[in-house]
Amino acid sequence: MGDSYVTDIAEHPACEVLLAAWQNPDADRKRALVRDIEVPGPIALRSRYRMLLDTEAPSGPWNPDLTAEVWVRQLRLETEGDNAVRSGAHPAALASFRALLEEETGSEPRLPTVHARIGLGHIAMEQDRIEAASEHFEQATAVAATSAYRFGRLRALVPWAYMTL
Repeated sequence: MGDSYVTDIAEHPACEVLLAAWQNPDADRKRALVRDIEVPGPIALRSRYRMLLDTEAPSGPWNPDLTAEVWVRQLRLETEGDNAVRSGAHPAALASFRALLEEETGSEPRLPTVHARIGLGHIAMEQDRIEAASEHFEQATAVAATSAYRFGRLRALVPWAYMTL
């Protein structure tokens, strides 16, 4: 299960199922919709999958203003940014994660902000800008906590802890 995903994320078989579950207001129904699908490899989908299965996540509705078009745009920006970080293309990664921050509507859960801050933290960490990386990971952790997004909180805490060791 690798994080790099070079095909259009909107064509991934789990994309539509995850969106349907995301938009369902009932927590049990959310989990039921995704329980039997294979864990998605791409981190942009896997992170949402993990939140949908989290029994401590709020019931919903989640991001009521979220359209299928916005969902796909956010997934694409995350995937492009993550792939660019892995390949060392920091300017492209920076552009993707800044654009992802612009996608934030303020409705809960605030995954675009969490994922953008994690990505920006990785870029700063790779550029040996430790204080900037720490600030991004701290912001990602705080937003994930207020969004009850435990998987996102862990995704921010692991590199932050690694970096500080």
